[in-house]
Amino acid sequence: MAIAAAPPTTAALAVPPTATVSLRPAEHLPTHERVMRSAYAIGILFPVLAFAAVRAFAAPIKAGAAAQMAYSVAHPALHQVEQVIVPLASVLSLIGVIGLVQLAIRRSPWLAMTGGALALAGWGTLPIWAGQDNLTYFMGKIGSNPQLVELWNQFNTSGTNTYLYIFIIGHLVGPLLLAIALRRARVIPRWSPIVIAATIPLHVLTFATGARYFDPIAYAMLAGALTPAAIAVLKSPRQGLPADRHGSAYN
Repeated sequence: MAIAAAPPTTAALAVPPTATVSLRPAEHLPTHERVMRSAYAIGILFPVLAFAAVRAFAAPIKAGAAAQMAYSVAHPALHQVEQVIVPLASVLSLIGVIGLVQLAIRRSPWLAMTGGALALAGWGTLPIWAGQDNLTYFMGKIGSNPQLVELWNQFNTSGTNTYLYIFIIGHLVGPLLLAIALRRARVIPRWSPIVIAATIPLHVLTFATGARYFDPIAYAMLAGALTPAAIAVLKSPRQGLPADRHGSAYN
């Protein structure tokens, strides 16, 4: 006579727990990660906007030594603001570049790393320009005499030329390469790299003509083009993953 098998118990039906990966939305992330993402977003936008404001009120680039000194002394409030904003923008810009690289590196590692390295090198020279402005201000307070004018000319030509080239190439080409990498990761819309590319001729016009209004326009355009990336830093489910793994607002 066959004996009926006992029905499986609850314990027998239990499935062993398996490892899961939490894909929590950004608003449920730990406090330290929310702070980190906020720092990335601020680092992406604040340095660009700060530089736009500084360049809007700075002396024309092609002004001579005596004119630069006189302008600096005549605007002491601008000098004080620059001494706070430029070093702060220098630190935050490095954090912002790291945030941009994080967003793009899985999808476009070489573009992200190259653009990030150039951007870090370019924006990393900001303390030099803060020192340059500080020197100009104190020279102007002492008085514009031929020896100080010659010293100013030497410092601002042979003394900083190498850093100037690094700044120009790094802060122009670096963000463009990062924007292309971010676009390939579908983190930013199609128009963002185009707008960033359009800022390059404006900066060139600033150096060619000495007109100071091209720079603020270019930096304002750059800030607008990078705004989607700053938003993505705050909202992406996990840092450093391709956007198409979790959905993207941009196709």
